[in-house]
Amino acid sequence: RLSVPQARELKPGKAQGPLTGGCLTLLCRSLKTPYEVQTQGRVVLIEDVNEPPYRIDGMLWQLKKAGKFKGVKGVVFGEMINCHPPKGESGKIDDVILDVLQDEKFPILMNCPIGHGNEMWTLPLGINATLDTRTRSLVFKKSGVR
Repeated sequence: RLSVPQARELKPGKAQGPLTGGCLTLLCRSLKTPYEVQTQGRVVLIEDVNEPPYRIDGMLWQLKKAGKFKGVKGVVFGEMINCHPPKGESGKIDDVILDVLQDEKFPILMNCPIGHGNEMWTLPLGINATLDTRTRSLVFKKSGVR
């Protein structure tokens, strides 16, 4: 059980499914390649670093238009290190995410230590996970290693 007291619930709920995902920039670059990310029926991790909100917005819209949020069980966002607007501009990353995913019914947890922060979780992709935004946790019933 991985508990994240600093996480923020953007959309409430509980979801279960195999874990997939990674760096948002690379997820977008995987589209239409043999390595394209498979998201249907899964809990999706999304993280990135040093991307302003307008670029995060564009990449999330690209994934949405490619159908990558259809059938998703839940989404866990990383800390999104240095993903803030340039000086003098406004825009919060949470608002960008909610704008793109407002019509989706799955739970969304934000600010988890995955990706490029000081504290980094190593998470087992492909293993079933339960995301619970109320308890701000990600639970694995099996280990990712043998």
